[in-house]
Amino acid sequence: MERTSSCCPPSPSAWPSGSITGLRTRGSTAIDVHWKDGRLVTASLVSAEAGTRTVRLGERAIQIRLRAGRPRTLHANEFRAI
Repeated sequence: MERTSSCCPPSPSAWPSGSITGLRTRGSTAIDVHWKDGRLVTASLVSAEAGTRTVRLGERAIQIRLRAGRPRTLHANEFRAI
């Protein structure tokens, strides 16, 4: 089963910069997202289960491998067009 998560900063203009911590996905992955001027800065993922994940940012995506309990931080420039 493929697991996909989207990292999209909130779009309201009232929140141009900020962060959200502790979001949970199906499949026991926690995500912290930090954005500035309406654009992703970093997304940190920690999963209780090891495995491959696809992380999307708009139309771009990256496939990553997570180790159980080990954080993985992604930066906006790591995403590629799909």
